[in-house]
Amino acid sequence: MTALARRTDPETSHAAAKRVNLRGQRAIIAGLLKSAPDSTYQELFKRHAANRRRAGKDLQIPDAPSVMKRLNGWAKRTGERACRVTGRTASTWALPDSLQ
Repeated sequence: MTALARRTDPETSHAAAKRVNLRGQRAIIAGLLKSAPDSTYQELFKRHAANRRRAGKDLQIPDAPSVMKRLNGWAKRTGERACRVTGRTASTWALPDSLQ
């Protein structure tokens, strides 16, 4: 399992790392990837934000590098293309065959 805080990080980072619900994050990302395979992180985030607003819930999703690094086996990088949200080249993601 990937450490969520480095040994050199301040105690506040370690406290925050203990509160992270990886199972919940993985479930959210897996659901988004199932409905929109080969999406960039920003596209997934935008879709998630719209879903959360419709449900009347607060939006809580961490930054792309930390989420995708921790998904380890729950998502696979499928390539690169221009992101529909930012217009910049970004990695695209999909569920691995074992989770489809």
